[in-house]
Amino acid sequence: AGMKPLYTQIRSTVQSPTRELDVPSTAEALMWLRRDVGLLRDMPLGDLEDYAELCAPLSFGTGDVLFARGEAASWFGILLSGNVKSIVPDSGGSDFVLGEHRAGKVIGAARASQWENSHVRAYTLKATEGGYVAVLTFDALESLQQSNPGLHHGLMRLLLMELMDA
Repeated sequence: AGMKPLYTQIRSTVQSPTRELDVPSTAEALMWLRRDVGLLRDMPLGDLEDYAELCAPLSFGTGDVLFARGEAASWFGILLSGNVKSIVPDSGGSDFVLGEHRAGKVIGAARASQWENSHVRAYTLKATEGGYVAVLTFDALESLQQSNPGLHHGLMRLLLMELMDA
């Protein structure tokens, strides 16, 4: 399976892609992750609801590439469902698997770190089971500094905590 056009759309533009899951369903998925996985438990409910409105939940199928090693890191996301693996493709056609991730995992966070000079993906992220990812562009995250500082702080904290665990 090739790349989904929506992921290509994220790559080729700074615009947020069109959402594929409505706001109530997105909020419900985020609340489930908060309750059952512990993700976002420090974020006030109002900020959680704001994130559900701001993000673009996208579907992916088994075998889809969510992002590829070497491409520009323009977005991050929270896996709402499904499973993915992070891999480094090798020239011999086999993949070196770095890790496997399921619902509740923050993906694509590396650009948020102040010490990371490169805005290029270090690995490829490929779906092993279809699901949804709640995507937010880094440009949209940056604009939250002015429009919603509380949510900006909460998301930056989430991204940096993810990087500490990596």
